[in-house]
Amino acid sequence: MSTSINTAFITQYERDVHDVFQRDGSVLKPTVRYKSDVVGSVATFQKIGTGVATTKARHGTITPMNQTHTAISTTLADFYAGDWVDKLDEAKINIDERMAIARGGAKALGRKVDSQIFTTLNSTTESTISFTVSSAATVRKCLRLPQ
Repeated sequence: MSTSINTAFITQYERDVHDVFQRDGSVLKPTVRYKSDVVGSVATFQKIGTGVATTKARHGTITPMNQTHTAISTTLADFYAGDWVDKLDEAKINIDERMAIARGGAKALGRKVDSQIFTTLNSTTESTISFTVSSAATVRKCLRLPQ
C-alpha cells in the first residue's frame, strides 16, 4: 500500500476530525479554561486568588480584598490520532470509511484531553478538590458513558 495521500484527502480529514472533536470529542474540556490563541509551545494563564467579602458601615470604606495574582505556565504537547484509508478498499465497502476514521481519531483525541484533565485533578494539592478514580466503571458513571 502506498503511504502517500493526496492533499485534498488530508484537508478533508483534518476538517472532519476538527468538526467531530468540537461536537463531541471531549467530555471535560468545557469544564476548564483554555486558550486558543497560543503562539509557541508555552501558554501562560493568570491565576487570581480568592477574596473575602466584608460588610461596611454607612458612609464607611470598603475593605479591599487584595487578591494575589500569579502567572501559571504550561508546556503544550501535540498528539496525533491518524490511520490509513486504502482508496481501493473504499470502493468495496458501503460505509464512509474516511468519516469513520475521522470520528475515531476525534474520539481518541477527546479521551486524551479528558485523561490529561483527570491526571491534573488527581495531582492537585488544592483542598477544595477531592477526586478519586477507583475504576473505569466509576469514570463511566461520572461521565454518563455507556457501560
